[in-house]
Amino acid sequence: MTQAAKQKPDTIAAHARAALDDAGGDVRQATALMVERIKKDAAAFEALTEPLIKEACYSQITMACRRERRAIWTAPNYDQGGNGARVINLAHGNLLAFPLPGGKRLGQATKEDVAKAATFFDAQAEDMARKARWLLAIGDALADGQIVLDVFDDEGLRNIKDCV
Repeated sequence: MTQAAKQKPDTIAAHARAALDDAGGDVRQATALMVERIKKDAAAFEALTEPLIKEACYSQITMACRRERRAIWTAPNYDQGGNGARVINLAHGNLLAFPLPGGKRLGQATKEDVAKAATFFDAQAEDMARKARWLLAIGDALADGQIVLDVFDDEGLRNIKDCV
């Protein structure tokens, strides 16, 4: 058990960090460790239950918004006979129901709401694109079968991060 785990963590973040440390960074193993520790510690279970329930509810609600957003954005492209025109028209109408961050529907959004949503999505896209460029640059420097640690130290990785 790590020093972090021995210190009886009292926050969700501290429990998570201790579990990650003890699992050597393996997220799935750390999750199992954290669940078992929380179940065995009644005080921790009680202290963490409410914030975890809130976090789980928030996570499920945002996931529902993402699923709905995906379904609306990638509406069916059906145009073969039968009711194809009706399906296409329904799909096009659904764009007004596109949920913005925070849950407001696009059809009810003001110019300010749309601008804030665009900024939110743009920031996410830029962050992901930068991480992708960074990882691609690292991968380009590796030979087949080589691991990152054989080629880079933290400073080298940071230098690449600063350049992408």
